[in-house]
Amino acid sequence: FCFCQIYKRLPKHFSTTRFACKTSGPEQAANPSTMSYVLNFLNFAVWIGGAVMAVRAFRGSNGGYATFGEGFKTSFFTFLVVGVITAIWTFVNFSFIQPDFLSDMMDFQREAFETQGMDEDAIDMAMSYTAMFMSPGGMAAYLLVMSLIGGAIISAIIGAIMKKEAPEY
Repeated sequence: FCFCQIYKRLPKHFSTTRFACKTSGPEQAANPSTMSYVLNFLNFAVWIGGAVMAVRAFRGSNGGYATFGEGFKTSFFTFLVVGVITAIWTFVNFSFIQPDFLSDMMDFQREAFETQGMDEDAIDMAMSYTAMFMSPGGMAAYLLVMSLIGGAIISAIIGAIMKKEAPEY
């Protein structure tokens, strides 16, 4: 099962994943998720870096001090803004730029189920569950919720690490 097959079926819109599948060697073709892990890690690192920089800027404008709550709020707000932008981009991308992408993925998934020997009823049930999330709105909502949940956890960690209480006089 190779996700690169999905991307090679897509129209000739530029896609970094499609480009990665075209340029990867045999070892990556056997495991295309390697590129996905690298891209996800880099994306995650940028999000965390942005949140840390936001808390650092807040501390700088607050005399070098920030409580846990202030650090958490600043970091979480950063994740909220980035999550909303990502959700909007996802919706626009899959609604207008690559409108056939999700249906192509659904077709490919159905073929994969059939190749695995699943019966038609099981395929229909699996596809109905998959279809709930494979719409532009569903994917955007899922990304927003997951970025907020992950953002809350990471913001708590960032707030705890970067807190610096002002001395009491």
